[in-house]
Amino acid sequence: MDIEDDLSRLLGADADRIHVPVQTIVVEAAARGRRLRRRRRITRALGAVAAVALLTGGVAAFGPEGSDRSQAPATNAPSASAVSVLGPTDPPVNGKVNTTSAGLLGIFAALLPDSARLSAYAGGGLALGDSIRMARVDVDLGDHKPSTVDISLLRSPVPASGDCPSNETFGAVPRERCSRTPEGYRLGVEPRQGGGVRSQRFVLQRQDGIAVELILYDGVMSGEGAAMTFTETREEPPMTADFWKQIVRSPLWDTRVSVEIARDGATRASAMQR
Repeated sequence: MDIEDDLSRLLGADADRIHVPVQTIVVEAAARGRRLRRRRRITRALGAVAAVALLTGGVAAFGPEGSDRSQAPATNAPSASAVSVLGPTDPPVNGKVNTTSAGLLGIFAALLPDSARLSAYAGGGLALGDSIRMARVDVDLGDHKPSTVDISLLRSPVPASGDCPSNETFGAVPRERCSRTPEGYRLGVEPRQGGGVRSQRFVLQRQDGIAVELILYDGVMSGEGAAMTFTETREEPPMTADFWKQIVRSPLWDTRVSVEIARDGATRASAMQR
């Protein structure tokens, strides 16, 4: 039992002797505590695995599947709940704010076709000194076969060049699966299979220290931790490898994002949290 549970029990025992709605406050505080503990568990899991997710090929754990609402509500400003998902409300500088997990969702949505349907968002917040941002979302690109996508953005050590390593792996991707993009970035593409789960992993590393990873599953990931399950919806990831290479190469992936994209991501995240 943790401190929050102990306080709830002690305060609850004396609630009858106090002429304020302590019992109601205790109930609400306990519920809020449970939500915060769940959020901390997810963030700790993400923080522990995130560096591995980009640099050694690990997969982050997210919360349970949620609603199927994919389109951002038509509004010029985020709701109060959307602002809470947005994360840091730092003043814009040159029209940009810090990228949060919801900001990753906004970037991802901006890079997809207008016909794309997004649902079941989960974000782990920031971890490891604000250097890692992660999000998970289900995407339907028009064939009614949703696929879960894990998105990670990491500020990594700046590589010496865009060339693939000659005697080591890059982001746990075998060297033979690493190539150099026209921009001079390192790009690794790797099919993955294990535990009955199939996916394809795209890892990009730029000279400015930004590393981006997309993991596209051949189905939908649901649940949390040991209870996580995979439901196959297709035989291979949606679209082509070239399509996802273009997505991961976009300069929109950054630790700062435009206010418009941040607002759109926050509004979407608020509407479709798992």
